[in-house]
Amino acid sequence: MPKYKDAPIEEAVCEFQFAPNQGNPEWDLTLPGRLQVQDALKEYSAPSRQQHVQTIAAGNTKGQPEVTIQNTLFRVQLPTKDGRAILSIGHNTLGVNVLRPYEGWDKFRPRILNALNVYSHIAEQKVVYRIGLRYINRIITPAVGASSASSFLTGVQTTIEARTEAQVKVQGSLTAINTRHEFKTSDDVKVFITHATINPATPKTSEYLLDIDVVWDHQPLDGIDQITPVLDKLHDIEGGVFETLITDEARKLFNAT
Repeated sequence: MPKYKDAPIEEAVCEFQFAPNQGNPEWDLTLPGRLQVQDALKEYSAPSRQQHVQTIAAGNTKGQPEVTIQNTLFRVQLPTKDGRAILSIGHNTLGVNVLRPYEGWDKFRPRILNALNVYSHIAEQKVVYRIGLRYINRIITPAVGASSASSFLTGVQTTIEARTEAQVKVQGSLTAINTRHEFKTSDDVKVFITHATINPATPKTSEYLLDIDVVWDHQPLDGIDQITPVLDKLHDIEGGVFETLITDEARKLFNAT
């Protein structure tokens, strides 16, 4: 597969969901801090950030309706000082994110495995029941309007023609994309593909989202020796799917070598 000098990857994310430890169902809120002080993760030394979710519940007390809102800690993020890489820690969850410019698989892969090794040791969790490898691509093209999308993305229908019952001809050109498709391979790997148009940041351009999320969740994996080949397989699938979904015109934009 070609390599790209100007890869359109806005963000790459690898997320592991672990089987909970027996007898420890609650999230240990000291875990993010214990990870951050490990020498192997010392680059994630910027101030931590918290993500919360709000849960809204409706009830009835003594005949009076009431609504309660609960604010719950969802994730703690540990960024690097330059903000280009992030560890995301949740309840039985570890995520490794890298932002544009993408550092390449030869650097992202060891970053993932390093974080996985440290997390498994500190959290004492080794069994993974879900791995998701996701690439969020932002494709900027010099052609204005979504009607030109098929020049850069395969399988996009940019026009529609029909006749009504009264034999009136109807014609239209594509103005926006917002689609999501889910697939499953013969060996039970799931592939989620999202296409969308994005408001262009630069005049006389068009921008498209191509989001590819490849997921393993049909069989638990015990330890890094079982996880690593599956991680490599997911990356290989993602690369093949990406190449199938773009055209040679898109490859020229990315400066393929």
